[in-house]
Amino acid sequence: ALVVLSHHTAPIVTVLAFGIFTVVSTATVAAIFYYYTTRPAAAGIRLQALSADLTQRTPALIAVVSATVGFVLIIDGALALLTT
Repeated sequence: ALVVLSHHTAPIVTVLAFGIFTVVSTATVAAIFYYYTTRPAAAGIRLQALSADLTQRTPALIAVVSATVGFVLIIDGALALLTT
């Protein structure tokens, strides 16, 4: 997980943001585990469908994420060069 905060952010806000992230991420994992243990057949069907969908879309998803990151880095670098 990556949490980005400004260096001007108060320490209490940083701790609060980290605490909220910890609770939400743990609750998400717990909800998935609960769903799988209470409805294993339905969860298995949904998991197979999700796996097939991700297998089919992974190359396009990687391309979009890579292009987006590259674009952001190019803009950040250009802005840094223009402001110095």
